[in-house]
Amino acid sequence: AFCHCSRNFCALTMRLLSPATLTAALGRPNNVNVVFGGMVRQSVERQPFGRRRRSVTARARRLGSMASSAASESERLFPEELNLIYDSKCNVCKIEMDFLRKRDLRLTGNLDNNNEGTTPTQPPRLRFTDLESGSYDESDPKNGGVTYANGMKSMHAITGSGQVLTGVPVFEKAYQQVQLGWIFKVYEIPGVKSFFNLLYKLFAKYRTWVTRGSNVDSLIQAFEEKKKLEEDKREAMRDACSDENNSCAVKGNVTP
Repeated sequence: AFCHCSRNFCALTMRLLSPATLTAALGRPNNVNVVFGGMVRQSVERQPFGRRRRSVTARARRLGSMASSAASESERLFPEELNLIYDSKCNVCKIEMDFLRKRDLRLTGNLDNNNEGTTPTQPPRLRFTDLESGSYDESDPKNGGVTYANGMKSMHAITGSGQVLTGVPVFEKAYQQVQLGWIFKVYEIPGVKSFFNLLYKLFAKYRTWVTRGSNVDSLIQAFEEKKKLEEDKREAMRDACSDENNSCAVKGNVTP
């Protein structure tokens, strides 16, 4: 009887000290080597099916997110975050744009504190397009379809993804890009946002009177007349080059 009890006790003890039991009791991770009686045994536990499925799903989501991000980057209109469309002949506007440009270049390592060029650490976050450059193209997707007339009447900006902003939100977005977004925290005060929007509309309405000595409608009309004159000149040049030998000849006062 004593021997029988001893055998049962030994069997129970061996079962309790088995590698599988020790692994479960001590909370060892999967595929852990367990040393017992001078022998090394590997305890392998299968991961539950539900957990494996969740892991595969999470990985698929990460890959999908990466692919979506790569696709959105390739669809961007320009590498910068924001394209600001402004009137360079407006002194107030030019001062503001110069301030934003220099701060942006300094923050991105393209300009040092002495306003001298350096080896850039990252591309600028702001892009600047001048309405009065003479080469402004409203049909260019980078300019968001903003016409000269609309650009002169109100400040416009286009994000890299193609969203068009106008008015005060342009400055709010631009200041965020140069780490000065905290200035617009006052917008959270009740009534302040409406007040600033009204103030900007008044400024935009009389801006050209103050900065260029003419109303905005007169400037738009002058631009349209100049544009038509240039188109007529190009048409005349095309006619002058349409002879039989396909060479340009001078007709009248038009010189190709």
